[in-house]
Amino acid sequence: MVQPIMTIVTERLVFPIRMPAVRMLWVAMLIAILLLPTSPATAQQTGQALDSGNSDVVLIIDNSGSMKQNDPQNLRLAAANLFIDLSDPRDKIGIVVLSDRMRTRSLTKNLVRIGSRQDIDELKGLVDALRNETKGQETHMGTALDLAYDLLDATPGSNRGANQRQFVVLLSDGLPTGVGQRERVDQAVQRFRERRYWKIFSIALGDEADPAYLDEKVSSPSGGQVVVARHAGELLDRYLDVYARAGDDRYINYVTVQPNTLAPLVDVRLDHQPTQIGVVLVRGDSNASISSLLAPDGADLVQPYYQNSVRRGAEPEYELYTAMSTDQVSLVGRWMINVDRPDALPTTIAVLSRSRLRIRMPAPAPLRDNEDTSLRYHPVGRPLLLVVGAQVAERNYDQHVTTPYLYRWVADMAPAAHMLTPFEGPPIVLVDDGRACDQRANDGRYSGVLPPFPTEGDYTLRLEFPGAHPNPIHVQKDYIVRVAALPTMTITLPPAATTLPINTPLTAWIDLPGRADFEIVNVMFPTAFVQRPDGVLETLEIESVDRGRFRFRYTPGFEGQYRINIAAEVHGRGAMGDIRYIDYADALIGVPKATPIVEISAAFTGTLVYDRRGILSVPLKIASRSPQEERLVITVTNPAGAITVPAEVLLQPNESIQRTISVRLPEKDRPARGALMLQLTAPEQRVIVQGETISVAIVRLPV
Repeated sequence: MVQPIMTIVTERLVFPIRMPAVRMLWVAMLIAILLLPTSPATAQQTGQALDSGNSDVVLIIDNSGSMKQNDPQNLRLAAANLFIDLSDPRDKIGIVVLSDRMRTRSLTKNLVRIGSRQDIDELKGLVDALRNETKGQETHMGTALDLAYDLLDATPGSNRGANQRQFVVLLSDGLPTGVGQRERVDQAVQRFRERRYWKIFSIALGDEADPAYLDEKVSSPSGGQVVVARHAGELLDRYLDVYARAGDDRYINYVTVQPNTLAPLVDVRLDHQPTQIGVVLVRGDSNASISSLLAPDGADLVQPYYQNSVRRGAEPEYELYTAMSTDQVSLVGRWMINVDRPDALPTTIAVLSRSRLRIRMPAPAPLRDNEDTSLRYHPVGRPLLLVVGAQVAERNYDQHVTTPYLYRWVADMAPAAHMLTPFEGPPIVLVDDGRACDQRANDGRYSGVLPPFPTEGDYTLRLEFPGAHPNPIHVQKDYIVRVAALPTMTITLPPAATTLPINTPLTAWIDLPGRADFEIVNVMFPTAFVQRPDGVLETLEIESVDRGRFRFRYTPGFEGQYRINIAAEVHGRGAMGDIRYIDYADALIGVPKATPIVEISAAFTGTLVYDRRGILSVPLKIASRSPQEERLVITVTNPAGAITVPAEVLLQPNESIQRTISVRLPEKDRPARGALMLQLTAPEQRVIVQGETISVAIVRLPV
């Protein structure tokens, strides 16, 4: 059942509140939730995941009998070699063969630490030796995963905490076979799941592979992902995809260039904060090669001079050059390339970039704490608030603390967000200006709003930092937002909520009930406030009345429009299991602008006496009920020609005074006894003057 846009209900009226009227209101409210301070333990754990240093990787290579048909050219071995060539100094790599009972084994006794080119060549030699090995008739996937776990578990430092760069790359072209292997897969994956950050990335090769099984039973439970290679010719590219996904500082872009000429490759900006640029040519059947690769400073990485400062890798199937920020090569600027290719066909180059920026998305909240890539849930029909940022890790040189890195949110960017699937939406630039939907200016957290999701399903959202640029280097990250029919709030206001008198209290109700298919376990209101007409925020105290029902009270202090903003953090349980999500609602109450009133009354009783000069003193009570300064004009309508002093009275907002008015009667009209008519008027027609005519009985002072 699709939930409607948040509905405000009164006793007589029902009407929806739609964008954009409510958009900026709930945004500011939710950001306040997301910027709550993080506990020290959480901050440390996030930091380890953010900048965990080097990678610990186990490559599981399928060498079962089906590979004779699915990969007759052994491209899976070339792809594994490419992954090894991409390793950083001090990375550790292990290799496990996936075959039958006799041949499923670890090729490396432990993870091998990469310290020199010789270490890389020795690992590639172990892989190449599989070309001539007899292939088994079964696929002992569970055994291979256990072996991979044992290699990681025996690695020094494996218990130091959450490390997103300890992972397994599993290649398979089918399902596990052999007695008890499916059960053993389940048991092995449970061990990985308990270690949390030991992810399994699966590569499903060919038509007989089962990506759904690998996703459900192997990768998703461990926090990893599945990529699909339709045939062996795609394996090198798929291993590059896994390389990019395995670290949150790695990004891949594919650029097509014209061969046999020096052509632009990529433009690298300083605000990308690059730490590494890698260029990979997958040859395929083209016999192509890179003859020149010019860095922005003109250094040609292909020349032998750079062998000691640039990492290289070359096989019949690929060619690789990698430059790091520590090398004697400039990374920022325009890169140029010349690809020699006999058939002169356009050639696609893979550009692997790494950055100091680590993209994070605090809202919508991840399904699992401290796992930025985990699934997000969001109610259907609700606009989506985004709060995102990028952090950099800086070495902490304070010897008295145990935290090796300090993490800083990066300001002065203009990141973009846009929907990729199931439809592609236009990019929305997120802001950090402290206005509208942004809580605080220049704090490195950027905010924006996507329109409501019209239907249920999984939506892929892409973030790009430092902003959307046309050049091929994209520091970007994809997230999955699962939109579902989740319970949402309804705020019920009294019928006169938009015409409240000043200082009149109101009681409002919040309903957030569960449903037969979704049990609400707990609801908290981390943010609930009223935004007054003058912009001041006043906190609302929300109390529970009954299960799924809450209330709050508020008394407006002056005229104008008040906005009620409420966020509910919901923990619930349904068909999707235990989840949490944030729902939001807002409503309007109003105190109409009051008509200014000035009340005038006599401050005397009986007859007033004027003196021999014709001067009469008239004491008056004047009370202003106006929020602004008001002016009264005083005249005498009878007798004609009388003069008043003062002729005007200036009243301050809501001022009550007693004022004596002096009236000088004209010489020719000073009766011994009579009546005087005093008129007090307001030049502004918007003011109501009550008691504006004062009749005064007068008598002349006896001689």
